[in-house]
Amino acid sequence: MQLNHYINKKWRGTILNYRNSSSLHRYELKFKINSYSKAIFKKRIKLISANFNKAFPSRFINNIYLDSYNYINCIDNINGEQMRKKTRIRWYGNLFGKVSPSLEIKERNGSLVKKTVNDFPSFCLNKNQSINEVHEIYKSYTKNFFLTPSIINRYRREYFISKDKRFRITLDDNQIISNPKNTNFIKNLNPIDEKVIVEIKFSPEFFKYLNELTNDLNLRLAKNSKYLNSVLALAQYGYTSAPPS
Repeated sequence: MQLNHYINKKWRGTILNYRNSSSLHRYELKFKINSYSKAIFKKRIKLISANFNKAFPSRFINNIYLDSYNYINCIDNINGEQMRKKTRIRWYGNLFGKVSPSLEIKERNGSLVKKTVNDFPSFCLNKNQSINEVHEIYKSYTKNFFLTPSIINRYRREYFISKDKRFRITLDDNQIISNPKNTNFIKNLNPIDEKVIVEIKFSPEFFKYLNELTNDLNLRLAKNSKYLNSVLALAQYGYTSAPPS
């Protein structure tokens, strides 16, 4: 599969847009596999020439995404806008208890991502808590009154890295969501999407090695946004606050 040619034509020139930035920038390519294929895929990445091995213990990732009241970031994704942005409060491990999060801003130009990670005040989260408390912390800390919590999601991630350290692969599954606009939002955690999301992440300098890897893995590039999928899934569970699909 000539992904190199496709991405080169569409996105290679965007590397220059970020050369003078001190923020992390990298390519992120997304693929989907069936959950029953996960074990086979994990064996395959160890056998191919890139020889992937576990880079970090698997863990759960928790996010509170923030968007405008009319879901402008979701709408940009639905409309296929090349330049997109996401804002989220993220922490790892347990969903409940004392949380030591970060505030992440992710700007995307096609498959090229610029990610900025900022400190964020710690807070406690429990099943009976309103998300409004976290929103007030966000507004006080950032002075941003335009964004409001739009979704909470949680999923398990596994991490792998190639022997030459050029490529990282992550596998995400077991995703659950909840509507932060419910007063007791955390009581209602709903599973979505049985697919496993595969992401290949790498620095632009390693772009020239991409074709060999994708050919070995026999993967087909797929458009996928865990944030968008989570928000759209709200309608499945009877919530009316999600944007139109």
